[in-house]
Amino acid sequence: MALWEILAGLYVITLVMPGQLGTFWGFIALRQCTRLVTRAKCTMSNIFKRGPQARLFVKHTWTRKPFLDLLQTSTYRQTFLPTLTPRDDPSTGTGCEEREYRLIGYLLANYDPAVRPAINASHSLTVALSLALHAIIRLDARVGSVVSVARVCLGWQDAHLSWNSSDFGGISAVRVPYQRVWRPDVLLINSVEAPSPLVTTNVIVRSSGEVRWVTQGKLTSHCTLDLTYFPFDAHTCHLVWASWSYDGTQVDLVKETGEELGELSSYYPHPEFEVVGSRWSRSATYTPHLLPDPHPRLTYILELRRRPTYYVINLILPSVLLNVLAALVFCVPCESGEKLTLGCSVLLCLTVLLTTLRDSLPPSHTTPIIKLKRTYSVRPASEEQMTRGSWC
Repeated sequence: MALWEILAGLYVITLVMPGQLGTFWGFIALRQCTRLVTRAKCTMSNIFKRGPQARLFVKHTWTRKPFLDLLQTSTYRQTFLPTLTPRDDPSTGTGCEEREYRLIGYLLANYDPAVRPAINASHSLTVALSLALHAIIRLDARVGSVVSVARVCLGWQDAHLSWNSSDFGGISAVRVPYQRVWRPDVLLINSVEAPSPLVTTNVIVRSSGEVRWVTQGKLTSHCTLDLTYFPFDAHTCHLVWASWSYDGTQVDLVKETGEELGELSSYYPHPEFEVVGSRWSRSATYTPHLLPDPHPRLTYILELRRRPTYYVINLILPSVLLNVLAALVFCVPCESGEKLTLGCSVLLCLTVLLTTLRDSLPPSHTTPIIKLKRTYSVRPASEEQMTRGSWC
C-alpha cells in the first residue's frame, strides 16, 4: 500500500465512521502511521534531499513490514546507507572514503574486464611499455640466459573508466584491483622458462581514463654469451615484449616516452658485470598461421661488460709471471744443479694454473683465447731442453 493510499484511508475513515467511533479509529490508524514514520524519519529526511537514488528508493512498498524489512537488508545498506549518512560532510574530513566508495561503484557497475576498452572497435588501443632494471641476478652461459629483476609499467587509455572529478569531491585518481579491469596480455616472449608471476599490484585509474599498471617480477630471458675474449668479453642481451593474443590492429605496443633516465636509476650494480648501456628497438613480425596481421614487438637491448679486475689479478698476472720463469730456465747455468728443479716447478705451477682456469671459465659454445694460450704453454722449457740434449 502506498503512502498516499494510507492518507486517503484515514480521511475516508473520519468521514464514514459516525461521531466518536470514526474519530477513534482514525486516531488509531494515524498513531500506527506516525510510529512507522518516526522510526524512519532520519532516513526519509535524507532521502528526499537526494536525486536519482531517492526516486529509486520510493519505488519500494511503503507498508509497515516490507518497509522495515527493507531497512534490514544488505542491499539497502550497500546501496543507500552510504549516501544517507552525514559522513560526506567536507567539514568533518571523513567523507573521502564514502566518495571513493561511490566512485568505485560508479566505474565498475557495468564494467566487463574481458572487453577491450577502445573508443571504436575498429581502432587499435595504444599500450605504452616502460621498464626499469633493478638488478641482474646471474648470467648462465650453459643455458644461455640472463636472470634479472625489473619493474614493468604498462599504460593505456580506458574509455569506460573516466569521470568528472567535481562530481565526486575532487577525486582525480583511484586504485583498483588489477583483476577487475582490462589488462593487455603483454609478456616476455623470449623467456627460457615458465614466466614467474608478477607482483599483483593495483592499477591506478585517473579521471581522464588513463590507466597505469606498475608491477615487478623476475625475468629470465634468452642471451647468448660469447666468451672468446674472456675476461674482456662484452655481451648484448635482448628482452622481447609483445602481446600474446592481440595483433597490431587491436593493440599497438609502443615505448613510453620520458622514461630514458629512469630505466637505470634504481639499478643495483652486479659484482661481475656492469651495464654499459640500454636502448629500445621496435619491430613487427608476421605469423600467418597464428595472427594474419603484423604483431608489434618491443625489444629492450641490454649491453653488459665483464669486470676483468679479478681475473687479471688471479689468472693473467700469474700466467705472465710463469711464462717469464719458463723462459728463464734457459738462462740457468748447468753447473748450478737447479735447472731441472726450476723447470719441474714451472711445469707444476702451469698445471695448477690451468686447473684453476678451467674451474673459473663458464661453459660455453666458444673457447676463450686465454684457455688456448694456457693449453699450448703447458709444454715446459725442460721438455724442449731435453729434446735438444742440453741438460747438464
